Amino acid sequence: MSKQIESITFFSCLREALALSLDNMEGLQESEKSSLQSFILSESTDYEVMHFSITGKFPSEKYNSVNEAILVDTIKNELTENYIELIESGNYTEETLDNLIESLIPLTENGLSSSTLILEHLSSTGILPLIISEKWYDKFLPKKDKPTAKKSDIPKGISDASDAMTGQFKQAGKMKNPIMGKKGSPAGSDTPAIIKAAGNATMDGDGTVKKPESAAKGAISLKKLGGAAGVTVAIAALLYGGYKTYKRFLSKAARACSNKSGAEKTACMVAFKKNAVKAQIADLRRGLSGCSGTKNPQKCKAAINAKIQKLQSKVA
Repeated sequence: MSKQIESITFFSCLREALALSLDNMEGLQESEKSSLQSFILSESTDYEVMHFSITGKFPSEKYNSVNEAILVDTIKNELTENYIELIESGNYTEETLDNLIESLIPLTENGLSSSTLILEHLSSTGILPLIISEKWYDKFLPKKDKPTAKKSDIPKGISDASDAMTGQFKQAGKMKNPIMGKKGSPAGSDTPAIIKAAGNATMDGDGTVKKPESAAKGAISLKKLGGAAGVTVAIAALLYGGYKTYKRFLSKAARACSNKSGAEKTACMVAFKKNAVKAQIADLRRGLSGCSGTKNPQKCKAAINAKIQKLQSKVA
């Protein structure tokens, strides 16, 4: 599997890890929770997600390619630090974990994002398959031993990562923004007040977010979320392992159901999908042991259990 797909998958799990951290928080109104989760899953950039996951605060800018590359390396280091725990959790073989660590690349500089809004745009326009093809990757991405490709040589919409992002924001802007409530405004052009209030918050020694005196009361919710920031990479790694198990079962389904048709094939696929979800749940339950070596085992286990609960509703 290409580095681009592996990176999209992992950073999607990183977004979900942050969103899951909101599920079991006391003192957080449902409207606040919904807005925050929507922002994290769809409208925040990968740089913002990584920055908060590692530092416990949202950056002042939405994009910074240099710092994003540094954060990717930091995430690789965290995965390496938790290597033994992840292997012992049963979610990974050494080969799988080594491949993940080696595969992670900054998405923005490749014209990609794990944001659901941008992925939908890139998929619907046919740009995504082109970007993730190894042929395009080898031809257009600059290498140390090759001259950098001219911008005019790169397909329109891919040459500049921000072009692809802006195109999606304009498309999304045609609909009412579910978070900001502004019709016609680009998605991602603004930030929920609860995020803005804690934009300059810093991590305290106990893993919570310390907000400046001028921050609004909405930042209190982010203080609670910040408590999970130090373990978000580990949570994402466990979610990623469970997802890979799910995908393996779906591959078996495609082969097992290929000779069927109509209602019979549909029933076959439904049965395999349920079994795939059950296998994913079993992996995540085993993975709970991997939380023990993290900086905040309680936060880690709460997030994984929240995911298990969501999956159980699909097979009930």
